[in-house]
Amino acid sequence: ISMCELLSMGDEDSLKLWENLSLCYTETRGLPQLREEITKDIPALTLENVLCFAGAEEGIYCTFNTLLNSSDHAIVVTPCYQSLKSIPETLCSVSTLDLTPQTGWTLDLKEIRGLVRPGVTKLIVVNFPHNPTGTSITRETQMELVALAKEFDLWLFWDEVYRGVEREVDEHGCASSLPVVASLYDKAISLGAVSKTYGMAGLRIGWIICADKDMVNTIADNKHYLSICNSGPSEILALMAMRAKDKVVGRNMQIIRTNEAYLAEFMQKHPSLLSWTPPKGGCCGFMQVNLPDEVDLAEVCERLVQEFGVLILPGCNFPITSAKNKMSIHKHFRIGLGRLAFPAALDAFGEALPIVLQSMGVAVRM
Repeated sequence: ISMCELLSMGDEDSLKLWENLSLCYTETRGLPQLREEITKDIPALTLENVLCFAGAEEGIYCTFNTLLNSSDHAIVVTPCYQSLKSIPETLCSVSTLDLTPQTGWTLDLKEIRGLVRPGVTKLIVVNFPHNPTGTSITRETQMELVALAKEFDLWLFWDEVYRGVEREVDEHGCASSLPVVASLYDKAISLGAVSKTYGMAGLRIGWIICADKDMVNTIADNKHYLSICNSGPSEILALMAMRAKDKVVGRNMQIIRTNEAYLAEFMQKHPSLLSWTPPKGGCCGFMQVNLPDEVDLAEVCERLVQEFGVLILPGCNFPITSAKNKMSIHKHFRIGLGRLAFPAALDAFGEALPIVLQSMGVAVRM
């Protein structure tokens, strides 16, 4: 979305904030009006339960460095956004639970329970709607996971940056999202941002939500050693976007639906080469390229970008533990569905891929 488009959607209050903005330090915790907007529809939580950051990445780093120490143990669901696993690994012992294509990327709570070390495990880290697969879980499974965390007195960190662009809709035609987990459990922390659902990654605005205000205060203390405060212009633009959520997210959902339809046509033409489990939420999916075992998809991806300027992200870039599961996702790549240029990019991919594969001795029909 362009700056002009967003400003045209601004309400009177946020436009006044924009026009009178002073370019000085902002509040460490974030613009009060923005934090109020974040919790507007979350039961029992207020702006005091929100801490804003310079993007979701800073929120991940700050939270994990506050929560974890060397004597702790964390459980991380993989594949995942890299820092959800790599940052805990620098701080404590980490066990992982791999989602796999064989199960349609389904979360197994029995496996999570089996990884818990009573008295040692401190944190479970999950991400739904999921990056990179686009899978999600039911409300019932969410409540069972919360109950598991309560049973063992664990912190539950939930990356919710793709919340709000689920494929199922409610009776009002809005995305049928899971409840914000911070509203369900005092030791749950929700991570959000405007980068995905709102399509505004360049603003670098993210946040955490937690019912435990003491924990929010402690994490805020650590933020003083990092960004200190957020960009004033970015906070006001994020506020405008959230107040115009129906327009902004509606626009983005239309882009996603259009791109998914274009992709479906593309896959119908090449059923033996590409396959996937369609995403339930978010703006990405995990596509499998059905190649012989001896063909390295990472090499294919490297040649695509170097020789044709077509960039795709192979599955080997996503952290996963089991050697068997690594082999299965190494034939996958993440595909982004949120850009206007997606059809042209997919066409370029369709033209370049057979050339690369045939030069590697792989016979394909495109």
